[in-house]
Amino acid sequence: AALGSDERATERLCRAIKYALRGSQGAPGCLALLAPLAQTLRAAFPAHKHASYLFAASETIRAFGGESNTQVQTELQTMVDQLVTQATLILQKVEDFSDMPDVADDLFLMGIKCLTYAPHLLLTQQNLPTMVKCALAGMLVQHKEACCSILEFLEQLMRLSASHPSIIPPTFQSYGQALTNLIICAAAGGLPFARLDEVGDVFTRFLDDSCSGGHALTWLQATMTAIPALAIGDQEKMSFYNSVVTRDRDTIQRALDDLADVCRRNRQVMESIPAVLLQSSI
Repeated sequence: AALGSDERATERLCRAIKYALRGSQGAPGCLALLAPLAQTLRAAFPAHKHASYLFAASETIRAFGGESNTQVQTELQTMVDQLVTQATLILQKVEDFSDMPDVADDLFLMGIKCLTYAPHLLLTQQNLPTMVKCALAGMLVQHKEACCSILEFLEQLMRLSASHPSIIPPTFQSYGQALTNLIICAAAGGLPFARLDEVGDVFTRFLDDSCSGGHALTWLQATMTAIPALAIGDQEKMSFYNSVVTRDRDTIQRALDDLADVCRRNRQVMESIPAVLLQSSI
């Protein structure tokens, strides 16, 4: 924390923490590292806003997330709670993600580490809605790594819907219309064409009833109805909807790619769709 004003030194220190954790894992006394490390990270990040602290937190979760020790899990939970709260406070709108892409990238990589090694740390009434809302706020960020981390986080979270039905599906369903609007905006030109495979992964997972509670097609109908006919004709809307109804991954991807071609034919069309859809999104 004393090096907080020197970003390069902070990055090197956090990289050293990574190797220390990986090298000492399982060694006698390794658990003694956790408390001072977790306390330092949760104090240093709000003070300096360096993404490296989130990276170090990810490595800490990787190293200790599988421990059954109650004290270890309490220490990790406190760290994750505070880092999620502090990081999402500075990532409120897409411009924030553009200004701080490293923070966004490492926040959602930390989320992925939680889902992989210790899902309970993230699947709380405090952390999960906060992270999903933040993900939607930054989903259309143009920075490649930040965007891909957000999309991967959403897709991995959706994969766990069936095994955590009391918290994951209700959280997504509370943002269902907004997420549907963002997916269509992404295809319509909100994200580069190269990101559409990741968007397709998220869309396909979201369509599963275990995640959307059977409401996904209703939200899609509302989204397509809101799009001006001059941007997407009725026949094109129906063709897209019919492809999505199949819930087949390859068919959905082709439909997204075709929709992207239609919507990117000129700047006026590209601008008209987010102008309508993003009014009701995060």
